[in-house]
Amino acid sequence: MIPAPVLAVGFAGQGLFGLRTVLQWISSEKARRSVLPPWYWPVSLAGSACVVTYALLRDDAVFLLSALPQSFIYARNIFIRRAAGRARLAPSAAAIAAFLVWAALARPVLPEPIWAALGLTGSLLWSGRFLVQWWVSERRGVSTLPALFWWISLVGTVLMLAYALHRVDPVMIAGYALGPIPYLRNLMLLRRTARANPELATTGCSAESRATPGP
Repeated sequence: MIPAPVLAVGFAGQGLFGLRTVLQWISSEKARRSVLPPWYWPVSLAGSACVVTYALLRDDAVFLLSALPQSFIYARNIFIRRAAGRARLAPSAAAIAAFLVWAALARPVLPEPIWAALGLTGSLLWSGRFLVQWWVSERRGVSTLPALFWWISLVGTVLMLAYALHRVDPVMIAGYALGPIPYLRNLMLLRRTARANPELATTGCSAESRATPGP
């Protein structure tokens, strides 16, 4: 039985992720193309902090590894938008270092080998999608979500959902169960955009904040 306060932390994080995904989806539907609103990354960072805390409290290395690396990338995207690409990593680096120290002290454990391999593969894809996103954004100097991001998200979500079902973890099941729907929809919108404007075929998701400097 998972204690109620621990569940509350986990569901808070998944709620923020769900809100982020739904609002991005709505923004994309309104624009009739896949877009990246400016609030996407701050909401993501808040949700990631909750999920990392939940994974540590659950003593689960797979869930921790799926959430922890993303915190740094979420923070970096915020700085890309606000600092126009200038490297201002000290605050996010300090936060990630604190998380790593906490994780080392918590010593989360792995499940049996087969499920550990499945979960860790999903975790690597889940985190790796943001490494792809980060690399593309750094090259372009603007925060963006390429089509490859959505494909990796789709595969990683399916694997993590299978692991969450094995763990009978209600928080993670809720977090991954509906993920494929907006991922597939964003891929459809990107395909439509590429057909209408071939010049955008390689740019992926555009950022609504592209022309708006940060505070």
